[in-house]
Amino acid sequence: MKKCTSKKAKKYTHLKLTEREEIAIGLENGMKQCEIALMLGRSPSSVSREIKRNRSTIGKGRYRVSWAQFQATERKKHSHKRKRIPQKKLRRFICKWLKEGYSTVNTK
Repeated sequence: MKKCTSKKAKKYTHLKLTEREEIAIGLENGMKQCEIALMLGRSPSSVSREIKRNRSTIGKGRYRVSWAQFQATERKKHSHKRKRIPQKKLRRFICKWLKEGYSTVNTK
């Protein structure tokens, strides 16, 4: 029985559009997820997660490249955004306090 893991370990990088296209083509051709992972040089769990997260919600829930790319782009837009303090008075107080040289470390 063949192992479905790639030999080389590499740092995680987000899937590119071309890789998403390869996943879609592989699925259409009836390839197993671990075979697709080997072909891409990715972990089988990465391919599985990609398919699970980005299946189309319309129809039979197939993996669509355009939908997957859209979902990934949207997730990236909304991640790591700094949240503003909604109360103006509190925000002004904190800004003034920080300008005076205090830090969050001093509050403990």
